[in-house]
Amino acid sequence: MGEGSTYSLLLNKAKAVDFKNDPTEATSALMEYLKQLQHPKNIALVSKLATDILALTLKTEQQHYRLAALKALNWANAELAVKTLNAELNRFDAEYRREVLKIAASSLKKTTVKPLWEAIYSKATADTQGEIL
Repeated sequence: MGEGSTYSLLLNKAKAVDFKNDPTEATSALMEYLKQLQHPKNIALVSKLATDILALTLKTEQQHYRLAALKALNWANAELAVKTLNAELNRFDAEYRREVLKIAASSLKKTTVKPLWEAIYSKATADTQGEIL
């Protein structure tokens, strides 16, 4: 299940059903695949799949898939994920923003990540600053 060879197959099946729950459970299978890939030897593949999922799930009802992709992207490369996580802060609503910040918080112990979030904090609105804290 965690091999690169099933990448295109599962992604195409999920795209075909517009990332909706359906009897084939294609989207669920893709999300499980993304989770199973999270092993150090698959960092590049996890990043690519997470980025592809983010590009294809722009609807409000697809937020949970976006969050799974953001979590995987943050796992794969927390430093590079900061820009994407920051962009997501204002994508949907306050609840979504809090979930994005929870994902971001998981990598704050990395010395290269914390300064990036401090810079974002300094430019954020008062409401967002409170949530970042």
